[in-house]
Amino acid sequence: MSLKEYFDALGISAANSGAGFIGGLVSVFFNQRLKPFDIVGALVGGTATATYLGPPISDLTHMPIGATCFIVGFAGLQIVAQLALFVRNKIPGGTDGKNVS
Repeated sequence: MSLKEYFDALGISAANSGAGFIGGLVSVFFNQRLKPFDIVGALVGGTATATYLGPPISDLTHMPIGATCFIVGFAGLQIVAQLALFVRNKIPGGTDGKNVS
């Protein structure tokens, strides 16, 4: 199995991941007070979020996929945090949104 076939099986598009990575990189430059671990988190989180959420968001917004993945990568960690809060509030017995950062 080639590397491309492996990534295709995981649903990873190099173009979408690259756009998300660049978006995450730009977000790091906007927040220069990040510690090294936070920088890695922004890059990995932006890349992963763009890889998996970029295509459905592009379909919903009718924006070009590259631009959508860049924007999603830029705001990746905030998108994941809001999605996690939404899911927690929907799960029976989950939090009511209080004391959640």
